[in-house]
Amino acid sequence: DPRLQEWYKDFMHVTVPGGESFKDQYKRVAEFLDELRVLPYDRVALFAHGGVLICAQVYAGVVPFEEAFSSLTPYGGIVRINL
Repeated sequence: DPRLQEWYKDFMHVTVPGGESFKDQYKRVAEFLDELRVLPYDRVALFAHGGVLICAQVYAGVVPFEEAFSSLTPYGGIVRINL
């Protein structure tokens, strides 16, 4: 897709074809994690792709927005965060 380079230059705001921008995805993940915080569970396991995992790490303050794509979890990797 010729728009791919445009997304690479500004992934925070440019949406992927048929998808969302990184900020849109972050907002969606953050809303889910906000809901998760009020549930009566001590531990929760989530299975997700790298974009969701990096959004969760940004949310938890582990990774800054600016370093999101240089901090991607390897395929099959595990990320642990505390909310």
